Amino acid sequence: MRVLCILLFIAAAFMAWRTFGGNTKHITLGILFLNVGVYAIPAIAYLVCIFGLLERRLWTVVLALVLASLHLFGMFVLLVALLLSALRGATRLSDPAIAVPLLIAAAWIVAIGQLVWHLAMSVRGIRYDMVGRVDGTSGFDVVPPES
Repeated sequence: MRVLCILLFIAAAFMAWRTFGGNTKHITLGILFLNVGVYAIPAIAYLVCIFGLLERRLWTVVLALVLASLHLFGMFVLLVALLLSALRGATRLSDPAIAVPLLIAAAWIVAIGQLVWHLAMSVRGIRYDMVGRVDGTSGFDVVPPES
């Protein structure tokens, strides 16, 4: 999730550079949101989830699952739109303008799917860690060797 957060911040910085690099007279709030906010808002939300996961908070796992599922859905819609565009004959599938985004979208779907899987598996571990830990300690109980 850290790599995803870093990639989103890099994309937000690049889009901010492209937005503010030209004529800044015609920048509206909508243009700023579409160019920068689409990447910056999820990056900040993932950053909150990262710090919450370090403290083993269950609500951050749920928030990260929701964010990753929305990301997965959006990328799946993009992949289907690109495939339909190629299949309807608007562009060829071998055209680099379609082939490269298809490969990136497919790799992104696999990565986000793996993130969703690991987050779902971590719910069980966090719940197990929360049971019986009234004093707030973490780790394992020491078991002395039998003599």
